[in-house]
Amino acid sequence: MIFATKQALENTTRQRMLEIRYRELDYYTGCARNLGNQAALISGMAYSGIRYHYLIERQQSYKLTEEDSLEEVMFITLLALTIGCSLQTVFIAMLVSMLGPSLALRGPDGSLHDAVQGMQQWNSVTLAMFSLSLLLLQLSVFSFMYGHKNLGWESRTVLMIAVSTTLAATGRYSRIVLRRFRLKRTEATSGAFFTRLGIFQSKRFKDKGFSKRKPARNLGRVSEDECVGLTAEALDDALNELPAETGATTEDIWTVAKVRRILKRWVFGDKGRPRGSSQGFGNAESSAVGGDWASRARSCNGYGQVGECLPASAED
Repeated sequence: MIFATKQALENTTRQRMLEIRYRELDYYTGCARNLGNQAALISGMAYSGIRYHYLIERQQSYKLTEEDSLEEVMFITLLALTIGCSLQTVFIAMLVSMLGPSLALRGPDGSLHDAVQGMQQWNSVTLAMFSLSLLLLQLSVFSFMYGHKNLGWESRTVLMIAVSTTLAATGRYSRIVLRRFRLKRTEATSGAFFTRLGIFQSKRFKDKGFSKRKPARNLGRVSEDECVGLTAEALDDALNELPAETGATTEDIWTVAKVRRILKRWVFGDKGRPRGSSQGFGNAESSAVGGDWASRARSCNGYGQVGECLPASAED
């Protein structure tokens, strides 16, 4: 019963811990979806730039020199890199938003913690790739004024001022926002318990040595006056009170009889030897009379009263 109670308490604790981790799972899933949507928008803009360049070149039909060709290659290359980074961001964000919750839902014990930890890491990678694709898009717009020689110096000046202002504003406000909402990794609060950040937890529930620390040992330590020997009479009285208090049926009484046999085997061991004080029950005197207890335990049929076959106390 103690083992079952401990298992029930452990399962209840784990379920409450999972409720906290669910919030982190939903947060990272939403972040991955948002980054994927914005990256798809940037990819569409880059493709529109390539298409627009082709239409302009076709309408003007001007002859290009080798120098002009290199400048156009720079413009097209930046747009192509923007599309590549954006599509890669979309793909990774899609995988994270799909496979992360799938691992948490259908994986083995501890998979929720692994899924949240993995989504946290890959969201950082996705954000970095999204920022790179945005920077490449702005650089491609900046190189547009050198990619077409038919632009006049007035148009080129206006374009350079506009793009330079946009790049400076993006860098400045990004820096302000990152500084304002910056959270150090050592100061971040995680929904995981009994573990350090960055460690997967798909293993059996452990307290990472918490129960071995001195305060925890003092809280769970039993004083000497509470270490009384377990007698057969006390065990028999406790089991007899159960049907009377609960109004048990015949089936319940048979269940109590089975519990008696299990408890007797547990107290006296599988080989007929009583468990001493090293197992947490009895004392030195009860260990000394172990042979008498074992002989009486073997003579029991398992269905009668415990007191009929066993002494009323350890002193007998």
